[in-house]
Amino acid sequence: MGANQTVMQYDSTPPMFYDDLASVYDENPVAPSNLINPMKYAILQLTNKTLDQKLTLTTDLTTALTTNIAIYADPDPAVAALTAKVTAIRAKKTELDAALAVVDVKQGELDALELELDNQLTLELAYIQKTSGGVESKIKLLGLAVKGTSVPATTPDQVQNLKLTPAKSSGTVKSYLKPLASAKGYDYDYTTDPTKEENWKHLDTSSGCRTTFTGLVSGQKIWVRARAVGKKNTGKGPWSDPATITVP
Repeated sequence: MGANQTVMQYDSTPPMFYDDLASVYDENPVAPSNLINPMKYAILQLTNKTLDQKLTLTTDLTTALTTNIAIYADPDPAVAALTAKVTAIRAKKTELDAALAVVDVKQGELDALELELDNQLTLELAYIQKTSGGVESKIKLLGLAVKGTSVPATTPDQVQNLKLTPAKSSGTVKSYLKPLASAKGYDYDYTTDPTKEENWKHLDTSSGCRTTFTGLVSGQKIWVRARAVGKKNTGKGPWSDPATITVP
């Protein structure tokens, strides 16, 4: 240590003394051997999880928080609040499953009634044909079309009342639209971002007004639109307003 260098000394017994002759700074201090570790951040990745996965995550998390209460003494929100939310969601899912079961039953009943109506109309047509004797003027009195009469080809109208409902199976969605007499089928597109036209992708083509889409990403919010596919030489109609749903 040089002759003019000041010796700096630690205080050993505050507040009485500031100088302890036995305690001095090292002239050549040694850097600490262990560097401070950078802070780590916990993540949830909620956007990549389905509702069921979120419920499992919450249940596991509340169990872990309770087990490690010595460290996590005052969770915010409280463990009880998280547990109550899980219970409420499971109860609501049970209600939804019961409602969907009723919807399936009612849809089956409606389909059966529609089939009965088709059969009755077919019988009525047979009566009209027999009674009219095939005279066109008599048939047209009832406002019915006559086979063989040319009808101007027109582009199908816009699809109306497109509705989406969750199916029981994961990744499956049911759809319904008001059928158009001028359509022989329907195209369906879907997207996760309806603000950009280029993001729309083909989803399905169906001949009926009721369709089930499978293989979708569970937990993802999607928009679906439909358009009528016309009969020969009529082309396709305009796209419907999109309907949206979160895939079960």
